[in-house]
Amino acid sequence: MTSVAVAAPTRTWLDRVSAALPLATVFFWLCVVYGFEAWLHGTPWLFTDELELTQLSRAIAETGHAARRGDPHSFGTLYTYLLAPAWWLSSTESAYSAAKYIGVFAMTCTLFPAYGLARMVVGPRPALFAGAASAAIPAFLYASMFVPEPLAYPYSTLCLFLIVKALVKRSGWWIGGAALACAVAPLVRAELTVLPAVFVLAALGLWWTGPRWRERRASWTRWDWTGAVALFLGIVIVANSFMSHHSFSWYVSTTLYKDRMLDNGLWAVGALTIGLGVLPVVAGLAALVRPRGLVRSEAERAFVAVAAMSVIGFAWYTAVKAAYISTVFSTLVEERNLIYVAP
Repeated sequence: MTSVAVAAPTRTWLDRVSAALPLATVFFWLCVVYGFEAWLHGTPWLFTDELELTQLSRAIAETGHAARRGDPHSFGTLYTYLLAPAWWLSSTESAYSAAKYIGVFAMTCTLFPAYGLARMVVGPRPALFAGAASAAIPAFLYASMFVPEPLAYPYSTLCLFLIVKALVKRSGWWIGGAALACAVAPLVRAELTVLPAVFVLAALGLWWTGPRWRERRASWTRWDWTGAVALFLGIVIVANSFMSHHSFSWYVSTTLYKDRMLDNGLWAVGALTIGLGVLPVVAGLAALVRPRGLVRSEAERAFVAVAAMSVIGFAWYTAVKAAYISTVFSTLVEERNLIYVAP
């Protein structure tokens, strides 16, 4: 008796539209909600950063080059270029409104890479929930403000998606795309220099915990482990020395104010936990721990590695920055520097 292979049904254009409809619907209504909030946001009121970013983006719109009070200045963030076209409008009021809506649209786009990131480990419905939740955190207060977050938050989420995809697919295109996105990230916001480190450390973590190295470590002696630990500590010391010579804030915080790093870092973690909810934060961190006997897929392993390195990286950056700011300006709760771990 001859078996007959049955071809998989071809997805039509209508099937693809129907599949994308829930995601597009959530995106539309989130834009409506945040757009209404932006409409109520009548003027900059919280950050002096908004006044500076306005001047930079207006100068780019008028001359093509960033300037502050007429003097040439660094553009600071690529978000200034994204806002610049809004200032081509003749009315300042209309331009300000258009710039706010650009921020709303850009930040709400977080939904799409967050959904793609979640789809690598869960089905469509849980992924839709994860994407919507990532685009509904309290930090979306920044969407209508002229600060880097409206572009930095979705861009960071996109980078995390590309990193996980690259570690799973391990193809030149995905690895190159992730590397390029991470290289551009510091131009979006300086804090996103954490992302290249996340990529490298997550890749090293997967390599170290892979089946080949697990087999090798099974035969290691006590001296082998001693040498490995000594090598790791040496790398940490060299890396810390390198960062101390290239970052004054790193040197001040890690050398003189370790206690403030711990205190101020925990304040930021606490503020983020209050905003997201204790249960989601605890459940999210608990999900990174592998239950005994469970064999994870490659996608799950990559997701866990990137998530763990992101939490460590952004938490460390936040602690360093908060401790340094406390020495030169004021003691602040720097939760806004930790929002990138939410997706």
